[in-house]
Amino acid sequence: MRNARAGVVTLVLALLLPWCAGSATGPAPLQPLTGAAEWSRQVVDGVATPDPESADPRVVAEFFASLRPQQAEELAERFPFVVGNLDGAPATLRYAANRRALAQERSRLRAVAADVEEYGPARDSARHLAAVYGRLARDGRPILVFDPRGRGRYAEVHGDLERAEHVAVMVPGTGITLRSFDPRSDHVGTPGEMGAALYAAQRALTTEPATAVIAWAGYDTPQALGVGAATATHAEAGAVLLNRLVEGLHAARAALDGTAEGGEDSASTPGRPAAPTASARPSAVRLAADSANTSGAAAPPLRLALFCHSYGSVVCGRAAAGLPVQDVVFFGSPGVGVDSADELNTDARVWAARGPQDWIRHVPNVRLLGFGHGRDPSSAAFGARRVPAARVAGHDGYLRGDSDAARWFTRISLGLAAEPYSPSNRTWTDAQI
Repeated sequence: MRNARAGVVTLVLALLLPWCAGSATGPAPLQPLTGAAEWSRQVVDGVATPDPESADPRVVAEFFASLRPQQAEELAERFPFVVGNLDGAPATLRYAANRRALAQERSRLRAVAADVEEYGPARDSARHLAAVYGRLARDGRPILVFDPRGRGRYAEVHGDLERAEHVAVMVPGTGITLRSFDPRSDHVGTPGEMGAALYAAQRALTTEPATAVIAWAGYDTPQALGVGAATATHAEAGAVLLNRLVEGLHAARAALDGTAEGGEDSASTPGRPAAPTASARPSAVRLAADSANTSGAAAPPLRLALFCHSYGSVVCGRAAAGLPVQDVVFFGSPGVGVDSADELNTDARVWAARGPQDWIRHVPNVRLLGFGHGRDPSSAAFGARRVPAARVAGHDGYLRGDSDAARWFTRISLGLAAEPYSPSNRTWTDAQI
């Protein structure tokens, strides 16, 4: 009976949502990145620059591994908007490029805000966004993604990404833009808040520099609880970008260790010179490795965990198949696009949490006529490892310090396995994995 009622509700939504105000059914097309056209015409030592929109992250990693440090730095200075968003490029180089891009964009906005001939609302918007960029530029924040096009994409790193063994990626849900990335409440619901909270919890458990957290607002999220949030269009586009992020992290780590591999799968665009494998000469990647590594030891194997909140779980559900990650955690989820963990086609451990006060519980867990996202992943029938969430407050409280879910998330992110929760087993049984 409950499923029948849910089906009726979803049918009503399918009929009514197209007439409702809210976000469009999918992300708007974007203009090329600033400098992308000129970047694509560059050839360095006979090697073409990788295409910023379509290049395999392994090709990107191999390209930068072939460069001398000065060559890489010059490219980052000339094309900061491109280099700063290239998955597979060294993280430290991306940080430098994004700081430059952020400063340039802030200067442009301040000029618009000061232009008395500019339309009033445009000046006000530019002034507000320039102030946001000013906050993002403070304290040398490690910015992995800065893309001001559209509503904006952004990702920030906590910890040493190039040396960390355990890296967690926070994937947020609806309503996130460059303007709303940073903290705005005490519920720990924005990507900036969630990433900082998880990293702080990690550091409370370990002092080893082997962890990092990426707060990733690197896709165009639905901006309202309308058509965009009820369909998978944004998630499908976001999954492509999340896949590139993960593949880029692995490719950059391999290049850092000098183990990047080429092959047919990493061939460059037809008609353009192919990117070489890592050169034996001193390279920008080796310089980054040396500066980050004072012990002389090789970088550890990379173990990734995805933490997927709200609509972000729909993104992760679309991306999960074959993705090289160790853990996928869904929390506050409206569904992930499939009805069982097995249907995700992933070798990762799949976890799920839903708090008893989370309003997402009222969302019908069905799929019909392209609307809805399927079964609740925290239900027993889905087959995920269930994370305790009895003390989670609302939809945005999963990473609060007093949340039981937050403690589990921290241990999962550090590679500490625990027996799935059940009423008869309320104790931790940990083993290093």
